[in-house]
This record gives sequence, structure tokens and C-alpha cells, in this order.
Amino acid sequence: MAPVSTSPTDTEVMKMTIQTQNNIDCHEFRLMDLPAELREQIYCHASALFPPIDTASIRNTPDTIHIPAIAQLSKQTRQEALAVFYRNREVQLSLHCYRNVERSIAWLINWGDDAHLTNSIVFSGLMKPGLGNIFHLTLNCLRKDSGMQYRVSRRPHADPRSEKTFRELEEKISAYINKKVESDQTLQGEVGKLTKSEILDIFDLVQRDTGWHPPAAPEPRRCLLPPSSKRQRRFS
Repeated sequence: MAPVSTSPTDTEVMKMTIQTQNNIDCHEFRLMDLPAELREQIYCHASALFPPIDTASIRNTPDTIHIPAIAQLSKQTRQEALAVFYRNREVQLSLHCYRNVERSIAWLINWGDDAHLTNSIVFSGLMKPGLGNIFHLTLNCLRKDSGMQYRVSRRPHADPRSEKTFRELEEKISAYINKKVESDQTLQGEVGKLTKSEILDIFDLVQRDTGWHPPAAPEPRRCLLPPSSKRQRRFS
């Protein structure tokens, strides 16, 4: 007598699976139904703080920027998650060549009108195009419990002339930040943050003092020929 198989058939397995799924209480998790404050906390936990964003390598090696998967769910989650993602990471703006400068400006312009930074931003590059004097400036946005909102720091330079230039640039950035805080009373005692337009203003200061500001456009050449009325030949 042939042995009787006790294993369930495919049809029976399918019926058991359907019955099990029906018995389980399934709840759909709707992220967008949560308050904006809770969604922001979720985005913060889903976004890593490292590695920093280096604008010089965005187009060359896009894998260096690990965009969180939660930003790929929908357009709204992308907008909200990337705002938190970029806000909490260190941004490195490179000024080693004109291509670096163009990429840094393009990245800042496309960052978003309502975006702001609460971490730190690093300006690094060469002093004057073609020269080997390296500069490194860091602008930190600090927490309100630290007693300060912003801190500007730089690496010392062995060359006295370059050191003087970097010190003056540091003082200009500090003066810009102090003026920003004094003009807006709502910022006093809060977490330090920088908007896109403010970072562009500071980047313009760095460009001018380090020699990377784009040269002025040449004036159009003037035509030296006399007016056509004077060139007309008179017939008697």
C-alpha cells in the first residue's frame, strides 16, 4: 500500500495563507496624517549626519551623498525629508577652481527658498586663483544652551600676508553674523541658523577676499566708423 502524503497541497496552503491574513489586524500607517513636528522627528532619525556634503564632488561621485530612502516615497516627503537632511549636515563649499565655485553657487541656488542650515558650513580652497596658499574657514551654528549662536573659526597660516587676509575675512563674517542677530530680535536666544540668501552673502564675501570673485564683463567695443549720413556721397 502506497504511503499517504500528509503535506498540504498548494491549494490548501493558499487557503491557509488567506485565512491567516484575514485573522491578522492590519493597520495602514499613514505618515502624512501625523503632525508636522512628529514627521520632522522621523526625518531626523532617518537621516544620517555623516558624511558631510561636499559640493565639489556632487557631480563626480553622487554616491557620497546618501539621500535617505524616506525622501523617495512621494514629492511631499522628498521636500520635507531633504529639508531636514540638508539642514542637519555639514556643508563643505570648495573654492579650489572656478568649476568648484560654480558648483557651490549652483547648489546653494537650487537648495530651496525656505531651506536653512543649523549645522556648520566650511569654506576651503586656494587663496587667489593659481596660488598655493590654502585657506580653511568654518562657520558653526550652535545650540541655544551653549551661550552662543554662531562661531567663526579658521586655520592659522604661516604666511603673514595671508594670515592678515584670513583674519580680516573672519572679522567680516563675524560682523555680518552679529548684524543679522541684532537686526532680528526673534533670533536672540534661539538656535543659530542660516538661510540660503545669508549663506550666499557670506560666500560672496569669501569670493571677494580670496580672489575668486568673477571678473567684470568687458565693455562692448565702440564703433569708430563715422555715421552713415557722413559717409554718403554728395552728387552735384
